Amino acid sequence: NPIRSDGSVAKQPLSSFAPFFAGTSASTKVKLGTIAEWILSLLSNKKSINTVEVTNLCKAVTVYEDEFKEKDVRIFNCEDCYIYINAAVSHILISNCTNCTIMVAAASNVCTLDKSECVKLSVAANMVRAGNSIECRLNMYTATHPILYGDSRYVLLGPHNVAYDELMGHIKHSRISTKPSNLENWASPLLLKTEKDWHSLQPEKEFAKLELPMKFKDNAHMLAPAKYLEALNARNKALNELMEMIKKAKLSAEQQENLHNAVQGYFRDW
Repeated sequence: NPIRSDGSVAKQPLSSFAPFFAGTSASTKVKLGTIAEWILSLLSNKKSINTVEVTNLCKAVTVYEDEFKEKDVRIFNCEDCYIYINAAVSHILISNCTNCTIMVAAASNVCTLDKSECVKLSVAANMVRAGNSIECRLNMYTATHPILYGDSRYVLLGPHNVAYDELMGHIKHSRISTKPSNLENWASPLLLKTEKDWHSLQPEKEFAKLELPMKFKDNAHMLAPAKYLEALNARNKALNELMEMIKKAKLSAEQQENLHNAVQGYFRDW
C-alpha cells in the first residue's frame, strides 16, 4: 500500500490491481470465469528461472543430465521420442506427448503425466499422478500412493523397471524413502473423479527391465517387488538356456537363416 506524506499507510483494495476494476465503481460486475482466466494467464506466463523445457521433439533420442538437476522440468508436445533424464529433478510435468518412452531418474516432488497418449514412463518420485491420458504405461517407485484423475483409459500401472549404477544416488539426493513397504505403492492408486475400471496392473509375465542407452552402466538392483524380480530372472534364465542350446546345435548357414526368419516372423506377429 502507498505511504502518505504524514507517514500513514493508505489502504488500497486488492480490486484496484486488476484491470477490470481499476478506476471503476464498486458496483462493477465481472464474471468469475473471466477473472479466473486472467489469473491463470498471469501464472502461466511467469516461468520460473528454475524451469527447463523440452518441447516439440519428434523422432529423437535424447539424454539430459546435470543441466536438469534440481530443476522443474516440463516436457511438452513430443512425439515418437526416447527421452532419458539422468538427474534428480524437482518437479516434472509431461503433457501432450504421443508414442514416447520417458525415463526420469528421480523427482524430489511431483511427477505428472497429463493429456498424453501411448507414453511409457519410468520414474522414481515422492509423488506420481496421472490423468486425462490414453493407453499409457507407468512403471514407478513412489513414496506415496499414485494419484489417478480425469478422463483416462487403458492406463497400465507397474513396478519400477530401471536399474543402473547412478540411480540410487539420484534417489537418495531426492530424499525418496526406500523402505520396503513402498515397493507396493504403485499397485494401490488413489482415484479422483474417475472410474475404477480404466486402469489395470501389469502382470508379472509382462514385466521387463527398461533398456537404456549404452552410456548407462547396468546394475542388477531394481526397486520392484520380489515376485516381479523372480519372474524376470526366470524369463532371462530361460532365454540364456535357449541361446546356449542354439549355440551348441552348430546350425548350418541355411538353418541359421531359417531360424532368423522364424524369430523375426513371430516377433512381428507379437
